Amino acid sequence: MDIEIPPEWSLDYFRPGTVAPVTLSVVNETTSGESIAVNGSLASRTITSPFVEDFAAEGSFRHVVTLNSDQPFSMRTVTVTGGSFQGRQVILIERAAFFPFEKLPPELRNKVYKYSLVYDDYISIWMKTKKRVQGTMNLKSTGLDCSSPLALLQVNRETREEASSLFYSMNVFKLTTTTALLRFLTCIGPSRRFLSNIYLKDRDGYRASTAPRAFRLLADARHLKQLYFGPKTNMFGRCYNLSTAVKIHKNCKRLIAATKRTRGEHAEPGGVIVFADSNSVETRKLLAVARTGVVIEDGDVGAAGTSSANATV
Repeated sequence: MDIEIPPEWSLDYFRPGTVAPVTLSVVNETTSGESIAVNGSLASRTITSPFVEDFAAEGSFRHVVTLNSDQPFSMRTVTVTGGSFQGRQVILIERAAFFPFEKLPPELRNKVYKYSLVYDDYISIWMKTKKRVQGTMNLKSTGLDCSSPLALLQVNRETREEASSLFYSMNVFKLTTTTALLRFLTCIGPSRRFLSNIYLKDRDGYRASTAPRAFRLLADARHLKQLYFGPKTNMFGRCYNLSTAVKIHKNCKRLIAATKRTRGEHAEPGGVIVFADSNSVETRKLLAVARTGVVIEDGDVGAAGTSSANATV
């Protein structure tokens, strides 16, 4: 790139007839406040009037600057308005603008987000622990690990808001326990309002010590479609017992109320909470108790061999 500097520009640092090769490292400031380094090489030369047969008039000067860089950039001139160099012009080197993603129509941006952030399968969230993983000598879990390319959420505030709403609303998040759920909801902060599907997968997923706090935070997710509890069986093949289901629904009162307003007047009471094997006799009866408050007497549960006296929500 050759740049012709007008004769009125200051050339104080170049002597006529000399060649001054210089290594150039230019740092310019972008509108976002990020510092960008452009590395290249600069060779400069001043030509006096005896060598300017192509100039319009004798006595004029030409200063040619060649800048090479491995990054795209643009150049423009600005006038210094203060300090010892006031009134002088300088060349401002700027990194070339990237593709204007924010100017795309919303429907096209959403297609990009879906392609990058939405998965057909569950997104599993694992809780960090200092304890050894059972059955190993040295293996430890590595934290709240999510395999999604979430770097997209860090581009800028507008992109984070748009991409977060789509990422959290269109994926199913699978966790092991309510303890992991509590940490996950705390970690994502206000973005939990976008959640639509939570899956607690392990048979010991419900933890009385953390479930109430986790479900209080989850109540921010007013558009939650499903809080799913995976199959919980013991050595006798029993599913969730009645008392556990009642506790879950009791802890989820805020969540049930919030989602019911969103789901509409005719939504099934507590329908946002789903248990695995919901067609079993026991599950149907315990859900009837948890959702409607109907009392089940001793021995009335039947099929799976569990019972409870006067259990109400």
